[in-house]
Amino acid sequence: MDFNSTLDVLFGSRFWEAEEKIQGPAKSHLGTAQWSESSPGWGVQTDYGIFVSLFSQLRLGPGSKFVDIGSSYGRSGLVIGELLPKTQYVGYEIVRERAEFAEKTARANGFDNVRFRTEDVSHPQFKLEPADYYFLFDSLNAETMAVTLDRLVEIGKTKPDLMILMRGRLASYEVIAFDSRFVEVAAPEAKLGQAAAQAMVYFKLRNP
Repeated sequence: MDFNSTLDVLFGSRFWEAEEKIQGPAKSHLGTAQWSESSPGWGVQTDYGIFVSLFSQLRLGPGSKFVDIGSSYGRSGLVIGELLPKTQYVGYEIVRERAEFAEKTARANGFDNVRFRTEDVSHPQFKLEPADYYFLFDSLNAETMAVTLDRLVEIGKTKPDLMILMRGRLASYEVIAFDSRFVEVAAPEAKLGQAAAQAMVYFKLRNP
């Protein structure tokens, strides 16, 4: 097993076994992702190393709150639970089986600061929680991205320094890049690994 799958096993998160069971009923949300134990995580999970570097870079601490929109099986939350027990974490995932699996894994590891919720973030009645950081990775289409940005603008009225972190599809990036309410900013002081730095972009509200 590679580094990521070894950590998955140590956390008790053999999620690829759960994923095989939901390929059929959740196909509309899974796209073309294919799964095998030789390469678990392709297409849906971000490398643990990226999250470790990212959270070090952001200098998350007591009182900070991090929201992952499209959290899948929750690697980001597991890293925060293990390394940053005083940072609050919420992961939103549209596929119920994934969110429940991630929540069960967090509870089994004793991560009381980590929560996962089954949510369709495009639903008109969905309420996005206020936070300091929002992570979006290849999980939203353009329409849902636009709705999410509207919600972030509302949250920004009381949390003007919130930061949005993005990796993934160009289509999602273009929605925020061409939205005059947001501005792309340089990464914080600490440095990500080269691969992560090339793929991560940061946005803040313009003139909150």
